[in-house]
Amino acid sequence: NCSPSVMGALNERKIQLGHAELLAAVPKDRQEKAIVNLLSRPVLPTVAEFKAGLEQISQAMAAAIFDKTDCTSCIHNSGNQQALFADSVSDGHCTNSDCFNQKTEGVLGAKKKSLEENYPRVVIVRQGENNTVIKLVAEGANGVGTEQAAACRSCKSFGAAISAIPGKVGNVYESQCFDTSCHTKKVGERLLAEKKSAAKPETTPATAKPAGSTPVAGKGAEKSTTTSKATV
Repeated sequence: NCSPSVMGALNERKIQLGHAELLAAVPKDRQEKAIVNLLSRPVLPTVAEFKAGLEQISQAMAAAIFDKTDCTSCIHNSGNQQALFADSVSDGHCTNSDCFNQKTEGVLGAKKKSLEENYPRVVIVRQGENNTVIKLVAEGANGVGTEQAAACRSCKSFGAAISAIPGKVGNVYESQCFDTSCHTKKVGERLLAEKKSAAKPETTPATAKPAGSTPVAGKGAEKSTTTSKATV
């Protein structure tokens, strides 16, 4: 599986067999780039050093979020490489990053499409991108209030985030606000309203009196009423 340049370098003893075995596990187009870089170094790295570098840029199969059924028999699966070569990348790695990334993007795209049915905005957050999101809640220190939280769900800045950052690839964060300045403003308005409500003095409503009722002054009044009726 060696590319012509790698095979030529091996035949001319510019690299060792171990270097060629390690490169044979990589797609041929990448082998061509790798051998140029390898031969341009002042000192050829040892097979062990080259293996360590190759492991760093290979993909850990444990981090895959896609179906790995096809990977079982793939020549770029380091587990299969160990059965062929004396020198190979440690078990549990994929040496074909293009294929690995393509399958990963397929899963991320499917998740994005599914979430778009429920959210106005869905963003795949990638490493190095400056995407700031915050969880939309009604209560708590960052709450915007019950009514505002309901209104925010129809805002174009309300949605979900899907992580494409190493270590969190595929994680979904729902009910997110992508407009942090607006969110901060709404939280401030809610806190101000609560502060004004707490400062407002409580008032006791007056007791209502039935129409046409006559106040009772005491025993004297009761006696006077009796006398009046007797006179009539």
